[in-house]
Amino acid sequence: MKFSITLLILFNLLFQNCKKDKIILNPKNELEKFNKVKEQVFDLDTLSFSEIKGKNGTLIYFNKSDFNIKKESKVKVILKEYFNFEDLVFNNINTITDKGELLESSGVIYLSFETENKKIYPKKNKFIIVKLPKEQLKESEIFYAKIDSLSQFKWQKDKLKYSKVINKRNVGGGIINHQEYLIPSDSISYYNEKWKKENEEYQNRIAKINKINDYASRLLSGKYEFINFDSFIKSKIELININAELIGEPIQQLTFYILYKNRKSFVSLYRFNNNLNFEQIPIIENETSMLVIGSKNGELLYDLIDIKINSKKNVKINLKRIERTEIEKILKK
Repeated sequence: MKFSITLLILFNLLFQNCKKDKIILNPKNELEKFNKVKEQVFDLDTLSFSEIKGKNGTLIYFNKSDFNIKKESKVKVILKEYFNFEDLVFNNINTITDKGELLESSGVIYLSFETENKKIYPKKNKFIIVKLPKEQLKESEIFYAKIDSLSQFKWQKDKLKYSKVINKRNVGGGIINHQEYLIPSDSISYYNEKWKKENEEYQNRIAKINKINDYASRLLSGKYEFINFDSFIKSKIELININAELIGEPIQQLTFYILYKNRKSFVSLYRFNNNLNFEQIPIIENETSMLVIGSKNGELLYDLIDIKINSKKNVKINLKRIERTEIEKILKK
């Protein structure tokens, strides 16, 4: 009996020691302190309709009747605009889909409608109209964010298919105004019927929206917060494995950024210093580098390594001190 009790005590001590030794990855974004993107808050109060304009040019059209809320409810809109590549990297908003496909971003926005401290979304078959400057938007599709337990972004393509529809309106004097709309393909009949019944106020509002020729429209549906306006990279992408080794004094946690020359694309990976093996890293030949970031005693450390498809996949990491301006230079290459 004593022998059994002794074994039980030893087992419990070993189990407790194992639990104490277990280290949980708690990633820290070392570059977040360089973030310049500010939250923009619009208090719409009880307005039934409003045009919201972000500091970087985003236009959003709010129609209160498109939300399942009371007329007397006060509405607040929160907007963040991530249009520069540094904005994406400093906030760790990487550009890869939930299927592992590499994207190039034209920009990301965070958009939230709230009432009584609760997030609200459009009703079924209702949409938020968002307009971005055409030079910003390019030929992009809409992706919505999935954020995992490590705060990593993976993007899901919007499932709605969009079509351009010409709506003819008689504006008087024998003049027919041809207005072009971008709407979900499965909602064309719905919109045709809707346009027939809309009152003059609505027609004037739509006309106002369509006067803006240097902007491109997108319709947002469903539940969203982070919205990415991305296009798939068409260049040949190879998937390779990389084994890295940290030289010198160890830094416990590191962040690896896979960067692509002259593209607003990157993939980020968090690692302990004793687990620096990477599998299926997307590489574009002659365009790919690995930026390694760590910190010690409040100082930011880095290494930058060119990655070639046919070169050795064993890389040595030699961390050096770096300032913000140097990081920005690296991201602009």
